[in-house]
Amino acid sequence: TITHNGEGKIMKIITRLTAIAIAGVVICYFGLSGYVWYHDNQRSKQADVQASTLEENNKVLGFLREKGCDYCHTPSAELPFYSSFPVAKQLMNYDIQLGYKSFNLEAVRAALVADKPVSQSDLNKIEWVMQYETMPPTRYTALHWAGKVSDEERAEILAGVVRVSDHAQNPGLHHLVERPRTE
Repeated sequence: TITHNGEGKIMKIITRLTAIAIAGVVICYFGLSGYVWYHDNQRSKQADVQASTLEENNKVLGFLREKGCDYCHTPSAELPFYSSFPVAKQLMNYDIQLGYKSFNLEAVRAALVADKPVSQSDLNKIEWVMQYETMPPTRYTALHWAGKVSDEERAEILAGVVRVSDHAQNPGLHHLVERPRTE
């Protein structure tokens, strides 16, 4: 039989092991988050990023890269080292498949780099996710702290979409939006 004193020792051991396990999880989370933040910042500063001749286009391209939109919304993003780890691999593959199926950013990026029109449907999708704050998802921003969109950034993107979409009020920007032909 276990004495009262023995039960106390077992509880102390369980409490210590639980505290150690929680501390280990917290340390791993912050370590991984720190690495992800560093990796994301290095990625967004790379010199080989394609650029537009228009500053406004470069702001949008920079935003998409800085927030990591290309991870899930393009087929060719360079993924971080942990993307091959068990569990992370399955979660990321699922997010990438769903993200790419929902919205492919390749056409938007190509249009911005080439100073060509962005389709109205693509602008509408960007506007919708900014208005309803559905992107980036919480699971992404839990590790990718730099991926969070501030209210100021959200307002800036929405204002840019409105500016580009409404070329009737801004005839100087009419080349940035592709309008359906009426023939």
